[in-house]
Amino acid sequence: MALRARNPSALLRLNSAAMPTFLTVPTRGDHPELLEALVHASSIPRQNIAIVRTADVPVPAGVAVLDAIGPLNIHHWWNLGIDYAKDHGASSVAVLNDDLVINSHTITDLTSALEATGAAIATPGPQVRLHRNRMPLRPLLIGSLWVLDLSSGLKPNEDFQWWYGDDDLDIRARRDFPGLVTVPVWFEHPHAGQSTETSPILQELVAQDERTFRNQHLLAYGWRVLDRKSGGRLRHSWKPNS
Repeated sequence: MALRARNPSALLRLNSAAMPTFLTVPTRGDHPELLEALVHASSIPRQNIAIVRTADVPVPAGVAVLDAIGPLNIHHWWNLGIDYAKDHGASSVAVLNDDLVINSHTITDLTSALEATGAAIATPGPQVRLHRNRMPLRPLLIGSLWVLDLSSGLKPNEDFQWWYGDDDLDIRARRDFPGLVTVPVWFEHPHAGQSTETSPILQELVAQDERTFRNQHLLAYGWRVLDRKSGGRLRHSWKPNS
């Protein structure tokens, strides 16, 4: 069952400053110019930004740097940034890929909707809507761009290494936690999936993660694997009112 958010007309007018939001971004340095532009556009003070660096590469000035040079596990990298945000007094944390293009309202609008609805996670979608389901078969969470309410207790599952952890978060947020809210926000993901498509190592991790996902979410497995292998129904860009 999908539930409409309380007072949707007021969601994006809330003062997000009342809910301190941090930003965390894993990077291995593939897109330094996009990462710099992302940090600048985020509207998050640089002292509230944690870059999880998975290789010895330069990062934008003024941010916290968390080194994670070791096994490939993006869900571990997410958790490093999430834990850092929580330890430094954040109420929520935005988790983004390093090759996203956003504007100054993207994160603030997601955060405002998160606070207004009491959802566990906010992510882009066609309308402001709170989703809670006993059996969330179809995906809603866009893994490259989401905001987590740190008081919810929800965290990425490090049993997954590269893919399907966003599906796992999506399912648990809607089934076991206060839900997922979609918000029409501006973003573009110009290099979506490229690193995975060109890396045999990452493709092997995807195969392992698919087996893990099947074991943990058998009922949703068929729907979501088919969706991914058919190109996915989730959008890699959204430009409302542009």
